[in-house]
Amino acid sequence: MTRPELRADLTAALAAAVVLTGVQGFAPALPLMRVQLGLSDLEISLLIVGYLLPGALCAFPIGIVADRAGLARTVSGALIVFGICGVLAYFWHDLGSLLAIRAVQGAMFGGVLALTIIATGAAGDTQRITSAQSRRVVIMTCAEGVAPLAAGIVLVNLSWNSVFLLQAVALPVAVLCCRMLPKSVPGARRRVSTAEIVRASRRAVFSFAGAAVQAPGFLRFFLKYALLTFVPLLAATTYGLDPLEIGVMLALASLAGACMAAAAPWFARGTSVGTLLGISLTLTALPIVLVPVAGPVGVLALLVVLTGAGDGLLAVVNNVVVTRLAPGDGKAAFIGLTGGIRSAGKLSAPLVAGLLAEAIPLGLTLASLGVLGLTAIAVVPTIARLLDGVDDAP
Repeated sequence: MTRPELRADLTAALAAAVVLTGVQGFAPALPLMRVQLGLSDLEISLLIVGYLLPGALCAFPIGIVADRAGLARTVSGALIVFGICGVLAYFWHDLGSLLAIRAVQGAMFGGVLALTIIATGAAGDTQRITSAQSRRVVIMTCAEGVAPLAAGIVLVNLSWNSVFLLQAVALPVAVLCCRMLPKSVPGARRRVSTAEIVRASRRAVFSFAGAAVQAPGFLRFFLKYALLTFVPLLAATTYGLDPLEIGVMLALASLAGACMAAAAPWFARGTSVGTLLGISLTLTALPIVLVPVAGPVGVLALLVVLTGAGDGLLAVVNNVVVTRLAPGDGKAAFIGLTGGIRSAGKLSAPLVAGLLAEAIPLGLTLASLGVLGLTAIAVVPTIARLLDGVDDAP
């Protein structure tokens, strides 16, 4: 790997980490916002859903822009809009203004997350992509821990709306992306029309093989967000854990995920991507199936840590799969559409799990979702065959 390639990979990972300030760096301010602005539970949820939904819907069109206008230019522009929105929210923070600002921010968030996948090692072979995606996942996992901490420090020492200024960090990162990221989408074969980009990316997604490629990513985020929403409730109501103990358990799961993501390049040296995909799906979903029979709280914590480890490995392997199988025409649009499908998993998880929890106990609800996650193993042979047909030359 050359130094410019490494700098590009690290810059892309930094860009992805920075936009996490819109969720992880925003969540600690919600209790204060509720008091200061007199918001209801529904209005608080709108601030989150109104951020994630545009991200799901706009990642595809932003990917088309990147295919046409260039990768570095598009990522930089999205980061500039994201950072400016953070500054605007500091000054205009009534509910209506915040909803509008966060909708624009969320759209940029979805675009940046998707485009930084294709910007990370995308022009290399499988080993190179695995190493690059491993670094990206580790950096983002660390950012998921640092962003709430930074927000907490700001909230303790400054006004509650000062937390929005953390998002202005995207502005200098935008300049860095303009200089360090590839000007065009890596591996793209030729400049094509918008219609051709849309057709190629849709064909790559809306087919049996395309659906097989998308299933692990959708289910990964579906399980992750269901776990983050309902495991704390289960731990508190069934096991009597306090918030600090729950936080420690989830932090250990994140740490396990980061360690597995860091080890992914080592695993990939002697194991095929298809095999790693099957292992990571099993490690992510099977512990959730076992939650109802966990018994002692230590066993519950172990299961949560194991599924966190599986999620870290799955994050890397799934990014390798979609990067290797992205069509030559409309690569960024394909990754954008992939990002939208993953975001659908984030949005649907709390709703589906909540409806199930109304009918059956919480432990059985999580186990049912784990069984659903295990069904994704059925698509692994299809994905393995598709990968076998891809030339592994850079």
